[in-house]
Parts: sequence; C-alpha cells; structure tokens
Amino acid sequence: MVPLALRRLVKTLLCFLLVGGWSVCTPALQPASSPQRYARQAWSTENGLPQNSVHAMLQTTDGYLWFATEGGLARFNGYAFRIFDRDSEPRLAGNDIRCLLESRSHALWIGTSSGLTRLQDGISRTYTSADGLPSDDIRSLLQGNDGTLWVLTSSGLASLAATSLTTEKMRFHNYARSDGPLGSEVNAIVEAAEGGVWAADSRGLFLVNNGSAKRILQASPATVSALTTGTGGSL
Repeated sequence: MVPLALRRLVKTLLCFLLVGGWSVCTPALQPASSPQRYARQAWSTENGLPQNSVHAMLQTTDGYLWFATEGGLARFNGYAFRIFDRDSEPRLAGNDIRCLLESRSHALWIGTSSGLTRLQDGISRTYTSADGLPSDDIRSLLQGNDGTLWVLTSSGLASLAATSLTTEKMRFHNYARSDGPLGSEVNAIVEAAEGGVWAADSRGLFLVNNGSAKRILQASPATVSALTTGTGGSL
C-alpha cells in the first residue's frame, strides 16, 4: 500500500520537481503563478537514486513514482527508494533505463539500451531483437487506444498487437524491414487519431497502422525530431 505521504507528495507536485539536477514542470502548474510560490524537493544519489541522469519519470496507478536512470530503475514510496538493477533483478534487460510505460493491464514496460523488459506481479521477462525488435536499444514506448504496444528503437519501429500482450510468446512486427517504406532511422512517434501512429524519419512523415506504413509527407530540408497532437487529434 502506498503511504499517505506519497499520495500527498504527488498531489502537491504542482511545483517544480527536481530530479538529478533536471526540473520537470507538471501540467498542474498554473501558468500565471510564480515558481517561487511552490515548494521544491531535490533527489539525487545522496537520497538513494542509483544514478543522477534521469531519462524518464512515471507514476503508476498504485501510486508509486518510478525513475529511469542510467544506473537502474528506482521506485519511490514517499520515504525511500527501492532500486531495480541487474544485481537485484537479473532478468532486467540492462541498467541504462531509457523510457517507461504502464500498460492498461498495469504491466510496467521498461525500455533500456539492452532490450525491453515487462514487469508485472513480481515476474519479469525481457524481449530483444530475437523477438522481432529492430534493435535492443529502446528509445520510446507508446500504447494506442486499441491497446497496441509501439516500440521505437534506435534502428526503427516495432509494434505488438493488444491480443498478443497476454500470450506467453510475443513476436513484434518490425516496420524497419528492408522491403518496407519506413526506414530504420525513425526520430519520433505519436498516436494518430485515426488509429496507429504518426512516425517521422529522415525521408518524411508516415502513417503507420495495421502492419503497413504510408508516406504522407515528403521530407523537408529540416529533420523532424519531435511530434505532438493538439485538440481534436490534429498533428
């Protein structure tokens, strides 16, 4: 059970949360309010983090805060950190954690530079290029409205259908295959309102869905490095 202190902490993180020297501004901040009005708390290796370079932060539905660092995964209960690394969790793909995602089934997906790990009910399993991923170097994770898991790696994009998320053997669909239109250098993905995801690579903008990728826009002189959607799903 998550301590009341953590629930209060998360509720009042309407401030700047300083983690390893990086500031993260939460959406609950009022734009017209001065940052000086809010309390500040800093956490580092001196307070129990395994490493000070934090790549991602996630609050799961059970209330815990998770921090992805280059030295392992840290879970915070409001008082202390619990560290998950290769020493304490040998099935973890690696200690260099890049991204985090909680699925609809409350599984914690952990993207590392050495593979993708799924942690649920104390059981972990790791997936690599041997399971269809274009690369073991995981850059970003996204779960679509239809439950599809999208995995962006350093060598391209892969997906896993919602119906496969509960099976013992999972095989990812690799969009970076040589005969496909989507290249291996995908820079960013974002969910598409019409289903699937938008993906940007050095050759243009693609709509990716149902096992295929369609080029929507030719590449411009400037490389697209980030994508987001606005009100109504506009890109």
